[in-house]
Amino acid sequence: MGFHFAEQALNWLPMDQSAKAKEREARQQRLGRALRENLKRRKAQSRGRADEPAVPVDGVEEAPSDTRLSPQSRPD
Repeated sequence: MGFHFAEQALNWLPMDQSAKAKEREARQQRLGRALRENLKRRKAQSRGRADEPAVPVDGVEEAPSDTRLSPQSRPD
């Protein structure tokens, strides 16, 4: 039992500065890799979308921007 207590006490000791620096550097490298992978994935998605023809979501073509009815096409 005494040994187990001593082992727990070691976990509460503060880390020295070099260990913190190594941990911080490893974290920075890990985040940098994740950001690069994310950027590559997003670029690939963007390229894939650019290759596809533009199709409306609901399958209906958009109305012209000028939706005003001409006098001949107005219902009476």
